[in-house]
Amino acid sequence: MRSACSSDIRTARILLTAEPTLARHDLATACVTGEAEEVRGRLARDPAAVHRKLAPAGWEPLLYACFSRFLRASNERARGIIQVVRILLAAGADPNVCWYDGEFRELPIYAAAGIANSPELTRMLGGQSRGPGRGMDQGPQGRDGAGRSETVTLTASGESVTQSRR
Repeated sequence: MRSACSSDIRTARILLTAEPTLARHDLATACVTGEAEEVRGRLARDPAAVHRKLAPAGWEPLLYACFSRFLRASNERARGIIQVVRILLAAGADPNVCWYDGEFRELPIYAAAGIANSPELTRMLGGQSRGPGRGMDQGPQGRDGAGRSETVTLTASGESVTQSRR
């Protein structure tokens, strides 16, 4: 799991080659590997799981899908991951869910545009997320409320998407 969301996915590839059923081990793994039908089935049995923080990183399912390095490393898995993201959003996943890298909020749209370089995923998330002035700027900023922020503009296929990182 950690390997599939890191810059070196060799371990994840080796494990999946040796044991393909690992891709469906749990909801987080199914999101990372693009197992759309597994994700659909798990959410049908437990709809609240779409918002649950899952091991090993304590992320919600949408983060595992969007930060999966399989989006760049495997066309087949990338198609599945994009379908997983559609399923998660339709089930009510928050496109502004985040994890923190130091003082910065790491958002799904950053993963889609900045890491995966996926115009399709970027458009999908950009149409769902709230940008500056539409709800993200309310309340304390960052983990410690110190008010640190920066605005990052990401471009995919000629479209500009702006998100605040905190």
